[in-house]
This record gives sequence, C-alpha cells and structure tokens, in this order.
Amino acid sequence: MSLGVVPFAVPLPPGYSLPGDAAGTSAAAGLSQASAGATASAPTDVVSLSNSWNSGTVTAVAGDTFRVNDLFKASAVSGQSVLGYHVALGGNGGQLLLNGVDVSTRSSFTADEFAHLTFVAGAQGSQQNLTVVAQAGKTLSHGTISGQTDSQAVQITAAVTGTRSINAMNALATLATGTDAATIAAVKEAGILSGLGTSRPSLSTDGNFTAQASDVYRITDLFKASAASSGQSILGYRVALSGTGGQLLLNGVDVSSRSSFTADEFAHLTFVAGAQG
Repeated sequence: MSLGVVPFAVPLPPGYSLPGDAAGTSAAAGLSQASAGATASAPTDVVSLSNSWNSGTVTAVAGDTFRVNDLFKASAVSGQSVLGYHVALGGNGGQLLLNGVDVSTRSSFTADEFAHLTFVAGAQGSQQNLTVVAQAGKTLSHGTISGQTDSQAVQITAAVTGTRSINAMNALATLATGTDAATIAAVKEAGILSGLGTSRPSLSTDGNFTAQASDVYRITDLFKASAASSGQSILGYRVALSGTGGQLLLNGVDVSSRSSFTADEFAHLTFVAGAQG
C-alpha cells in the first residue's frame, strides 16, 4: 500500500517567524519559535496541528521489515523540495531502524535518512502506529531554509496478526517464503510495470466472500479486467493463491503453484475452496 502527503502553509502570528539561525538549517527544524525579543518569562507557545489523516491499517507478521519511504510518499509544491520528516512510532513494540541502528526514540530525519529508514513490526498480537509529517521548503545559498511548510500528519496502523495485507506488500523488505511469496511477487511486479499515462489496465472484483468447503468458482467471474484503450488487449494474468488449503485448477489440473496464465488459460481457471474453517 503508497500515501500522498500534500504540503500546506503554516500561518504564523505577528512577531513569529521560521527559525533563521543555525537550528534553522536542519531539514527537521521546528515549526515556529518566539521572536528573539521575547522574554524568558513569556508563556510557551504550542502550535497544534489538527490537520491529520489516518490512512488505515495494514497487517503484518511479527518481525516483518518495511521500507518507510515506500509506505509514505511526499511531494512539494513547485520551487520547493522535501527537506526532512518528522516520524513518530507509537503503540506497543516495533522498531524504527536507520541503516540497521535502532532510532525509535528519534523523531526528526533528513530526506536522505528517511530514504534509508525501515519499520520492524512488533510481536504477534501487538499493534503499532506510524505517523509521518513531511517538511518542505527552499534551501537558500547560505544554507538556511525559506518558506518552510509542513504536510498534514499521516498515520498508518500496523496490526501484527500473523498474516500480511496486500496494501503494504510493496514496501516489504522481508524475504517471504511459502504461500506469501507468490502474492508478494505479483504485488511488487504490479508496482514496477505500472504503465505510462492512462495505459494501465483496470481490474475489479466483488470483494471477500464466504464459501462451503470444496466449493468451485470460475476465476473469470470473480475478477473482471479491461484494457485501458481500444488499441490494447488483456494478454495474461498473474494469480497467487495463499492462505491455508484451497486449489487453483486449470481444466481440472492442479496449478496452485503457478502464477502466470494467458488470457485463454485464465478463462478456464477455477478456484476450489479449502476445508471447513
């Protein structure tokens, strides 16, 4: 699963400005500070950002490692660059690693550090919240930042259930084995071969369903694909079967271990539900 982070301007009241001293050269500098003329007895100012977005939940296996920059995607407006990120890890368990070193207690990262940041899921049954804010601005010739703005805060909840949800597989760095391997390979290939412009085909389904043991379903009735334009055709499919039990049959022959099928083969592919429960 990837997230778009849209920068927004932070209005500052009179007498306040973005940092312009040495601390302001850091990509992860704070939002605002009192003007230099403020006295030590002046009240502490708190900037509350209510503009936040919970993007949903992913499920994971204990110890799964995810590339954070594949979970969150940021872009800056024209003339600016994403210079840093605020990252907060909440919940119980889990780790943030920077080049293999535990940085779970840190919250500010440069853009380069963010590109090397990984999230490690906690123990079975635990849940973690990963919250990210992107910081954009323009770096001036003398190294200070001009026009610094922060994105909305975006959060992903990771539930360690022992199964992996498809929406985070593209960010998974853990080498998967077993039935998950084919599913992860299909998801990652779809992320690479995404096409140009409007040339990506569409694929739809009715969603999850319940079944009786050994029920047989025509795959072509479960999934419907269409090409992007009249000049293109659906030539083939990647299919991955995971979980416990169940079979993929092609003209009555078990092809559960296969993942690539022509359009004609897909039209004759059936799914057989597993045992009760």
